[in-house]
Amino acid sequence: MQIYNNFFQESHLIEIHKCLEKPTWKWHKSNRTDKTAFKGFDVTHIDYFREYLLEYINLKLCGPISQPRYKLERVYFNGHDYKEDGTFHQDTDSEGKIFGGEGFTLVIYMNKDYKDIWGGATEFQDPYELIVPEYNKSILFKGIRLHRGLAFTNLKAPRRITMAFKLYK
Repeated sequence: MQIYNNFFQESHLIEIHKCLEKPTWKWHKSNRTDKTAFKGFDVTHIDYFREYLLEYINLKLCGPISQPRYKLERVYFNGHDYKEDGTFHQDTDSEGKIFGGEGFTLVIYMNKDYKDIWGGATEFQDPYELIVPEYNKSILFKGIRLHRGLAFTNLKAPRRITMAFKLYK
């Protein structure tokens, strides 16, 4: 797993938050058998996310164009309200693949005014890890790794929002 603080530039964050001003949230589950649900907002169809931010991600993570580049399966926001924890799941098939390539997930935490007392970590298994959802922090991990998003534990906290890029090489 790789962790990056201050992943996006301020100009990127302004555009991303403009999209979050009027989101079309839909109920979403971590997997088909999941008994719990949270909100999801797919933005794969928006050029800014699908093309511009993907190019930025590739430059930041891969460096020169000669390096293998990430391709995009989809990009979306997750919204967890109080008590809407996700369940443990993988973001790839059982062999770690997306469209035949090795699958990765890039998660970016989007709550500007995050406070530690809210909780809301991303929880991983094998090995066990908790990643604190500090604003504009991102984590890149192999999509086969079991993980889940935890909702904020404070009733007065806002919706926990993450942006996820499902990538493959």
